[in-house]
Amino acid sequence: MRAVALNYLSTSSGADQLCAYHAPSTPLLADGTDKRAAAARYKSGVRQKEQFDKAVNRLLTKEVTEFHEGLFTPAVLFPEQGIAAWLAERRPSLWQLLGERQQELNDGNAVGMLLDLLHSPDGLSPKAYQIYRQINRHLQEHPLLIWPMLIRAEGWHRCREKVRGQWGGKRSGAGRPVQPAIEPPATSSCTDQQPGAAHGCADHKFQ
Repeated sequence: MRAVALNYLSTSSGADQLCAYHAPSTPLLADGTDKRAAAARYKSGVRQKEQFDKAVNRLLTKEVTEFHEGLFTPAVLFPEQGIAAWLAERRPSLWQLLGERQQELNDGNAVGMLLDLLHSPDGLSPKAYQIYRQINRHLQEHPLLIWPMLIRAEGWHRCREKVRGQWGGKRSGAGRPVQPAIEPPATSSCTDQQPGAAHGCADHKFQ
């Protein structure tokens, strides 16, 4: 999957601008990048940004509140050990994406795998590529700093799944209106009705 950094991680929460991937034009993408779908990406970004901000704020508020109410003891921040269990519990969307790569994750390679998933410089301009490489080296040396990125990535993927759940006519009110159920006509309880008897069965028809 392309770097989620190109989707929202490079912007500050609540900022008016979109990320490089969803912006109408950006110098960050490499020369020759297909720009034919730029308008569609921009519209998609505008639709998702409000939901993304809300998802990130909810997650951030929940974890900060938990950290303070627990007197700074809950394992909210990115850990040095037990990273796989931490991701499975607190960043389930990212944990699922890592699982799809079918690579074994451990405490030694976890940061590198996360950066490759979320902050890969592939497809960027040469200048942006070097900047991303420097940032990634710094994050490798100080893994705790990756925590804000993981919050935004988790929020983005939760928002993305919610949006995808409304594709293809899945949203409420999409498609043709539901037709009211038509009740079958009332029939006689008599089992002795003969064919052609328009007004009751043979035995009970009024003579």
